[in-house]
Amino acid sequence: MSAGTGAVSEPFDLAGFRGEAAPSVLGAIHTQLLPDPMAVAQAGEPLRPSMSRLTSKIVLEGHGPVLLKVHRTRSGGERMQSLVRRSRARQEFLAARFLDAAGLPV
Repeated sequence: MSAGTGAVSEPFDLAGFRGEAAPSVLGAIHTQLLPDPMAVAQAGEPLRPSMSRLTSKIVLEGHGPVLLKVHRTRSGGERMQSLVRRSRARQEFLAARFLDAAGLPV
């Protein structure tokens, strides 16, 4: 998302990977990120590596640079928590949408 675009995103579930993206990039996600988003993130420009996620700047052909965050669950307990509450990835995504709607650069 870029500042103030009000871009609309939709949830997706492709090959077992869930997320949200603008409908116009779903094809690129399917062909360029899957089946291994972690490998794509590792090949990109790492921005903030951590134990729980990898954040990288990658380029989607036909769409330009995008931010890719791949979250790693660390335990079975963390997986169980995701069934009853929003994941950290989802919380971050919603916060970014809020900032974008407020006209702040995201």
